Amino acid sequence: MAFLGLQSRFHTVSCRKNGAFACFIRCMSSKSEASAEAFRLRIIFEDNHLLVVNKPSGILSQGDSTGDESMFSIAKQYLAHCRGKSSDTSSVYLGLVHRLDRVSSGVLVFAKRTKAAARVSECLRTREGVEKHYLCVVHGDHPDGESIVLEDLLIEAAGTDSKNKTRIYSPTKSAVMSIQNAAHARLEYRSLGPVEKHPPGISQSILHVQPTTGRKHQIRAQLSHANMPIVWDGKYGAPARSSKERGIALHALSLLITHPAPPGLPILFTAPVPERWGIAFGNKVFDVADNIIEQIEKEANLNRKK
Repeated sequence: MAFLGLQSRFHTVSCRKNGAFACFIRCMSSKSEASAEAFRLRIIFEDNHLLVVNKPSGILSQGDSTGDESMFSIAKQYLAHCRGKSSDTSSVYLGLVHRLDRVSSGVLVFAKRTKAAARVSECLRTREGVEKHYLCVVHGDHPDGESIVLEDLLIEAAGTDSKNKTRIYSPTKSAVMSIQNAAHARLEYRSLGPVEKHPPGISQSILHVQPTTGRKHQIRAQLSHANMPIVWDGKYGAPARSSKERGIALHALSLLITHPAPPGLPILFTAPVPERWGIAFGNKVFDVADNIIEQIEKEANLNRKK
């Protein structure tokens, strides 16, 4: 079964059943759709248990000390409005089961019930039945190649100059880094060749990344350490630093989890690549994203039939 090429509000949402992918889409009512537009939510999927959105870059997943708007607060306002509670969000439950960096975009999952939050959180913690796929554009000329695994120890370095920045543990810097606070991080990536458009004299390549651990700033830190900083990510070594609103060239393309409601079918969410990537890098990024999604579906079907 091919993925549905749904446009506008929904991209692709599928679940596996009896050895094949079955469509698992609950279309929103016109009232809910209008509400989502009003609250600037790009909803991928919604049912009684989950609310899945395509987070744009520049917006926090959850509120922090800056007091800036977050996807969490927007989603709560949206749910309150849909339930006729106007701006009163105090009685609206919403669980944030994972996060995306402010400067990244893509699939972000919220739970609408406590049991759903607990089940999805446990699924992500154990990583049983979980697959995360990211698309990013990095500096450097990296031709098409085989998948490469990166394994590092990550640690948040001390000091005000490194606030909110994850570093790779190094024994040579043991005076400022403690191995006790380091966490194992693993990802697999494959270069998909150069972008179509790039600034004169600067090489940029497209990477398909699959993290198998979920550490803070993991992809950004590990790729930077491997001399492949993500485009616009000045915090981790890119030549040009992006504004918080513009974000970096890192997108959570898809997430496969087990739906929290019985019978617990695997469900796959995908989010389209930001349109501005096409302007910056050319249309190849869209073709690459489509190919990755098709491959995910193919592999999932083969694994199910084994």
